[in-house]
Amino acid sequence: MLEAKKKQAKTLQERELLSFAEGLADNAVASLAGNTAITGHDKFKAATTVVSSTLAAKGFELPQETVEHVVQAAYEKSDLTPTIDPDAKPQTGVVVHNG
Repeated sequence: MLEAKKKQAKTLQERELLSFAEGLADNAVASLAGNTAITGHDKFKAATTVVSSTLAAKGFELPQETVEHVVQAAYEKSDLTPTIDPDAKPQTGVVVHNG
C-alpha cells in the first residue's frame, strides 16, 4: 500500500511539474511573440532556455527533450502558428469586381 502511494505521489508531482513547465512555456512564447528582431528558430531556442533556466532556478529538472516538447506545444497553441482549415478553398489571388 505504501509503495502504491509513493508511485501516485511521484506521478502527481511529475504532472504538477509538467503543468508548471507548460505555464512557463506559454509565458515565454507570449513574451517573444512581438519580437521581430529574431527569427522563429531563435525565439524557440530563447523560449526553451527561459523554461530550462527558470526550472533550474526553482530546483526542478526536466529533460531537454521534454522542455522542447512543452515549448513546441506552447507555440502551437499561440497565435504565432497559423491554423489551416483543411476544408478551405485555396485563394487564387484573382479579384472579381461586380460592377
